Amino acid sequence: MPGFTEHEFRGSRPRSGPWTAAGRRLLAALALGAGLTMLALAAPARRNEPTAAPRLVLDLNAAPVEVLSALPGVGPSLAREIDARRAEAPFLSLSDFGRRARGVGPATLARLARHLRTGADEVAARLHDGPPRPR
Repeated sequence: MPGFTEHEFRGSRPRSGPWTAAGRRLLAALALGAGLTMLALAAPARRNEPTAAPRLVLDLNAAPVEVLSALPGVGPSLAREIDARRAEAPFLSLSDFGRRARGVGPATLARLARHLRTGADEVAARLHDGPPRPR
């Protein structure tokens, strides 16, 4: 190329932006320091948060037999018994469940109570109002 010698091509380095090499190093060190500081401040909050185990809560009147048998202490035969009793009439409360389902005593009911709900408000409303009327 006219006007350029081979020496000028080899010796010149392309500059990346308006920053000098020392300026780029300083900016990189500042960015790294800021990132590490943010990480250090956020890490204790993550470590101190307890991780709650998910809790299985089922509607006793709607859960399938297979899902009922996943509850602690409920096997296939007790799940079928629960299904048979709710087919006769929906459970209105957990005490109603304890009275009607054979094999569910006070200890079993106490163990299952935190995993069950009956949807009693919906059931009571349906029993009181009857089926929905067409308009």
